[in-house]
Amino acid sequence: MPADPNADPNLDPNSVHGRPASPDEVAYRDGYVQGRRAEQDVQANLQARREADTRARENNSAASGLLLGLLLAIIAIATGGAIFYLSRDSQEAIQTPELPDVNVEMPEVPDVNNITIEAPELPEVNIGTPAAPEAEVPEAPAPETDAPAEAPVAAPEATDAAEPETPAASE
Repeated sequence: MPADPNADPNLDPNSVHGRPASPDEVAYRDGYVQGRRAEQDVQANLQARREADTRARENNSAASGLLLGLLLAIIAIATGGAIFYLSRDSQEAIQTPELPDVNVEMPEVPDVNNITIEAPELPEVNIGTPAAPEAEVPEAPAPETDAPAEAPVAAPEATDAAEPETPAASE
């Protein structure tokens, strides 16, 4: 402990005005200091309790306010819904009259699965083909061998029309 510069160096800290302190004075002094320290501890504990109570009260107030707000919102919604429902009935009485029912008869559609198709009778038509002109074909002289004679093979007739080209031939 640092020394007090203003203190008299000849004085003992356990003395009172230059004389030694009596045991009662020392006990009084020690009790006073100890009592103050105990009182400070009690006050610190009380202060901590007050702060904890204040925090709890603030949290409870916030929760209560939230619940109160939700309750008021539900009441407001229920009131608005009731007013809307009750006013809606009076608005329906003002609506325009109903239009008469119109019955439209739909034509019957035949069943597609049961349809039979009958072919019409066609008159018989006899179309004759013109007779082809006879062409004279000279006979070839018979060979002088004893082998049987073979029939001459007829060559296909040439036509004047050109044969149409197929798509493969044009490529």
